[in-house]
Amino acid sequence: MKIHTDMRAIVASMVLLFGVSVAEGAQIWLSTTKTPTAITNPTLTLDIGETDFFYLWGKVGAGETISGLGLAITNRTLGVASGTITPATEWENPMITSGFSTRPRWNTSSASVPVSGQAVSFSAGQLITGMNSVGIGAGASPAWGLVPALGADPTYDATTGSYLLGRIDVTGLAAGTTLVDLAVGSATISGTLSPADTILFGAGDTGVTASVVGNTGTVADATIVVVPEPVSGVVFGCLAIGLGMVRRRG
Repeated sequence: MKIHTDMRAIVASMVLLFGVSVAEGAQIWLSTTKTPTAITNPTLTLDIGETDFFYLWGKVGAGETISGLGLAITNRTLGVASGTITPATEWENPMITSGFSTRPRWNTSSASVPVSGQAVSFSAGQLITGMNSVGIGAGASPAWGLVPALGADPTYDATTGSYLLGRIDVTGLAAGTTLVDLAVGSATISGTLSPADTILFGAGDTGVTASVVGNTGTVADATIVVVPEPVSGVVFGCLAIGLGMVRRRG
């Protein structure tokens, strides 16, 4: 058991230090770039009131597919930052043609799960305001999902085997730091996965059961740092107020 634990620690260190990813099947991660890069657990630094983006990426291994994707994105420290996804513009759901069939990547007519980032009720701890998961999956209308063999998905990068899934708008609310975790959402994650029923979140972690709502890894998948207003700005503001009072008295 000790050897196994030590090996996991070594692998995790290699991933975090050198940006390499250990193949453990289907993987979903956050990035601060819209272009495919090495899988890391990124840090997003914001001023109070500033909005920037996390990009959500995914990949599957040879012979794997993801046909249903339910995600929750959780915030370990409340009040530091909030996030939103606008379904129409920020969740990638392209039409894909394979042979004589054209279908969306994700089904958008199933009433059984939230689809395309649709807002639903949420519980405390969620980074994404107003939703407990981004749920997209199989339903009444056929959908492709993530299927590398098709090779026709416009956001698929063949070099890295990665798909751009969507963009999350993150706004700094108060000075502080919060860790962000990806987790299995209410719609769960399904498909042809190897190891079976396993999904890997972020870098440097081990896979979790994809069919259990709330499952998440032990390593934080991202960090948000919100910096306080610069002291110089506060001092300048106080000086300006003081000068105004002096002028009034004059």
